[in-house]
Parts: sequence; C-alpha cells; structure tokens
Amino acid sequence: MMVAAGASFAAPTPQGIEAITRTAVIHVRGIGVNIFWVMYLVPWAAFAVTFALTASVVRHAYFNVYALTMATIFALVYASCFFALEAVRNRTGNCAAGTRPTWCLFFAVTLFVSAVFGTLGGNFLYRHSVQPYYEVLRMGVYRDVDPATMPGQNLLDAGQVTFVSDTRVDLKRAAAFKKAFKSYCAAPIVRGDAAPTTDAYDFWAVGVNCCGMPAHAEFRSSAVRAADVDAHGGVRVTLAYEESFYRMAAEQSATMNGLHLKTPLFFYTATGAQEAIDVFLADVWAMGMSVCMLYGAFCLILLGVTYTLVELDF
Repeated sequence: MMVAAGASFAAPTPQGIEAITRTAVIHVRGIGVNIFWVMYLVPWAAFAVTFALTASVVRHAYFNVYALTMATIFALVYASCFFALEAVRNRTGNCAAGTRPTWCLFFAVTLFVSAVFGTLGGNFLYRHSVQPYYEVLRMGVYRDVDPATMPGQNLLDAGQVTFVSDTRVDLKRAAAFKKAFKSYCAAPIVRGDAAPTTDAYDFWAVGVNCCGMPAHAEFRSSAVRAADVDAHGGVRVTLAYEESFYRMAAEQSATMNGLHLKTPLFFYTATGAQEAIDVFLADVWAMGMSVCMLYGAFCLILLGVTYTLVELDF
C-alpha cells in the first residue's frame, strides 16, 4: 500500500469510534436494521391487505380497486421471487444493499406465503361470516312477529325479525346436535306457555357451543347475552351447512318433547334484530383483527429465528 509523502494519521475521535461501533452493530453479518424491519413489515402488510380486501365487500362493490391492489401485490411478489432467484444463482446479495442471498430468498418466500395465505384466509372469512351478513341485509325485514300464530311458511324470505314483546326462548326444550368439536344448539322461540295455534314450532333460537349436556341444562345463543333470552329479535341463519345442523338439533328437540315441525326457521337471537347484527359485525371485526395480529407475531418470530440461524451461524 502506497502512502503519500507528508501524509499523517490522526487518532480516531470518540465520536468516530461510536459511529463505527454503531455501524458494526446495525450491519450484523449481512443485514441492516432497516432491511430487518422491511422483511418483517412488508410480508405482514401484504397479508393484512390481501386478507382485509378479500374478506370485505370491496371485492364486489369496488372490484377495480380490489383487482388493481391485488395485482400490485402479486407483481411485487413476482419481482421479489425473480430477484431472489437471480441473487441465489449468482451468489450475490444484489436484491438489497448489504444483504446476503439467503435474505433475498427469505423475503421472497415470506412475501409469497403472506399474499397467498392472506387471500385464502380472507376468502374463508368472507364465505363463512361476511357474505351471510350481506345476504341477511338483502332479505326481508319483519316486525311484531307472533311465533304462536305466524307459520314459518309465510316468512321464508325473512332476514331480520322482531318478535312481539312477550316472546321468549323455551330453554327447557333446547337440544344439541354434536359435530366434531362443536355442538349446534337449538331452542324453540315461543309466546307464553301454550302451544302455537299453527300446531308447529317454526321459530328457533340457535348458537354454537351454547348449550350444556344434557342439552336443556344451559342455553346461550352466540349473539345473545345471558339476560337476553326474551328473544325480541333475531337474524336469520343463511349458511346451508349450519342450517342443516340446526335442523337436526330441532328435530331432536321435537322428538324428545313431542313437538311438530313444518317449516322451521333458525335465528341468532337478541333483544332486537339490529343488536344481533351489531354483535355479529363486532365478532367478525374481532376475528379479522385477531388473525392479522397473530400472523404479525408469527412473522416476527419466524424472522427472529431465521436471523439467529443464518446471521449468528447457529
């Protein structure tokens, strides 16, 4: 190494030593702090956005926005995969300044998995929770329905129902149909103690895992609080597979108690139809937020484990 004549070397200042130390800590064996957070936040954001858009009505009401956003995300996925493969093939870290090829591949894989899982998870939530809500809104609204005199055949298009004030859930006649780890519970909605004049019990309050064994020991609809068993309102069950399970529970109750069924209709009950919808939406919102937070924690743990294995040579 050639040194010019007259050149002098100055001792490093404390500030310089501090800057060098900070740089060494930040760039630990091939990944910087900024890149670390990018590799954590970008895949998590991709999951959250694809999950939220696919699970919401945006996919139908604003299809152009949905399609453009999804296309942008998957274009980013494609680009990250392309550069990661190039970096691995050439054994360089050119996908991001100062990073190893391993991190390029990690980013591409996690981004791809996040986008795919977000889309699949959002579609699952939409099919099982969001779509039934909008189907209920498109169906009929009926008020002051008397379960003692109104046949279910007359309310086949009912989505939201408000019953007369002295309606209640007959807890003593509740029954459950058990499927795997779930109990689909049903109890007749009645007015007073007399049998319906229609000679049929067509209105049923339902819920999952809300009745004890034996079935009549305890009953709480999934959208009703313990004090709301007066059942003044309800939201119709629209999922076909759930309705079939509730029908089996109702048939079991009818067999046990000598009841007659004609056109049974199943409702998530509350003190009012609007309250039932509000509780339903709150449950969907809470479920979506929980899924996104859990996935964020998973991404952070995965990144931490990968960092430990790759960068610290474990």
